[in-house]
Amino acid sequence: EMRERSVATGVLAETKDLADQYLREQYTDDAGVMFCQGCHQAAEFKVNDQWYFEKVQFLPRRKHLHHQNFLALCPLCAVKYKYVRHPDDEGLLANLTDLVIAAGSGTVTLPIALNGKRVELKFTGKHAVDLKAVLSAAGEARAGS
Repeated sequence: EMRERSVATGVLAETKDLADQYLREQYTDDAGVMFCQGCHQAAEFKVNDQWYFEKVQFLPRRKHLHHQNFLALCPLCAVKYKYVRHPDDEGLLANLTDLVIAAGSGTVTLPIALNGKRVELKFTGKHAVDLKAVLSAAGEARAGS
């Protein structure tokens, strides 16, 4: 039986490839283990000799794509982030905008709720600074979103 599937191509595919590299650099420790930004647990398995993680847009549906607007999440945190997250996109943007990132910060956290449970999204200082910068250039949410 033939089934159709959708595969990202063009700018989205290129952005996801850049996000993959960027997130692996930011969330892999000195021992070579990658961690989830949501539950802070080590990745559980590898695919093609690389730790498996989901690339999820921090704020989806912006007018412009940026690889820094992605999170490195385990499969369970990724599903929760996509479907049972609080606050909504505008609340997340406000919380990120208010986040104070001290010079030389190793990590910073942003509180959210996933499926009603409080979670601290953990960012490297570089990722948090980069994310704040690109979201100011990402534009408003796309029409119809």
